[in-house]
Amino acid sequence: MSHPQHSPSSPSPEFELELLKEEYFFLQATIEDYNRQIWVIKALGISGAGAAILLAF
Repeated sequence: MSHPQHSPSSPSPEFELELLKEEYFFLQATIEDYNRQIWVIKALGISGAGAAILLAF
């Protein structure tokens, strides 16, 4: 089984691995930001619904 030869213009496997790591951590941070925003929206919705129920009584 032969190993493919990398041409001078193709990036090294280490460079590709580093790019993939950066992309992974960027996506992870983005998803965590969305999760924080979802908690804020849920909290506001519950607070608003509670206030509406209290005002109804």
